[in-house]
Amino acid sequence: MGNSASAALFFGSPFESEDDEGSEWEERFAAASGILPPSEPYGDGSDNTIVAKYHAYWDLKNKLVREEPCAIGWAGTYDESSYYVYLKASKTSAEWGPPVPVITQEVTPDQIMELVKFCQLLGISHGTFGWYLAAFYG
Repeated sequence: MGNSASAALFFGSPFESEDDEGSEWEERFAAASGILPPSEPYGDGSDNTIVAKYHAYWDLKNKLVREEPCAIGWAGTYDESSYYVYLKASKTSAEWGPPVPVITQEVTPDQIMELVKFCQLLGISHGTFGWYLAAFYG
């Protein structure tokens, strides 16, 4: 298999991440929202009670992330990556292949406030919100 190059157009903001905080954002977002993983280690998966607790946690976390209007994406390469916060509804991605139509939307003040609240919850110091084009290769 070879590598591929892709691009994403989104409304949001890049942010600096010294400790790779963008890569585990879903778990940090769930924890900041009060959804914590079970305290018991998963083990080898033979304890059905513990397995059920983890599945319940994953289901809640995935529902929270799915319903959240904002997310964190990455750009660059696996060796040199950077992160950005964005409105999910605004993101258009293009992979190798034919051109992809771009339909930009008007971003409302309420949507910008969603980004601000999302960043505050995760402790992200964002830059100026706007339209950005990010490339990633991996």
